[in-house]
Amino acid sequence: MSSAAAMVRDLRQLLAKLAALLATQTAKEAPNIAKELGAQQQFDQAVGAVRGLLAQLKAVLVQLRQPLLNADTVLAGFEIFNAGLGTFGRGEAFTDIRQLLGLHDDPFAPLIQAVDKGRQALGAVLQLAGQLPSADNLKDFGKELEQLDKSLAALLADVSRTEPTGG
Repeated sequence: MSSAAAMVRDLRQLLAKLAALLATQTAKEAPNIAKELGAQQQFDQAVGAVRGLLAQLKAVLVQLRQPLLNADTVLAGFEIFNAGLGTFGRGEAFTDIRQLLGLHDDPFAPLIQAVDKGRQALGAVLQLAGQLPSADNLKDFGKELEQLDKSLAALLADVSRTEPTGG
């Protein structure tokens, strides 16, 4: 099972490879080749479709950023709470009370066990939540998408400016 953070990472890697491809001389010649083959319209449509997908992806990222910022704040609070439960769940909070009252058995054991189970469950939730992408990661991803869109737009501009070679 892939985490959301792993999916974002993989998508970023894919788009980085696309950006690297667009930077090659072959890609820069693609507009000329399309024009020579009389496929400029198809080329424009294909590049436009990719740009449209990038725009949709960016819109989703913009919508996800604020909820991820909110989740990060909430999760930070739960992490602090969970750390406190760890101390409580080990029974350290009751040691002095037991000694003061001279209790040899541990009447707080059921409570301590219940708190520790809650701490373990919260820890599992926090671990799962740690697989979410960070809001900053999405912000950087958005910048990468913008740069990729500019590269694609430049290809379309190249088609309209170039003359077919050969002849």
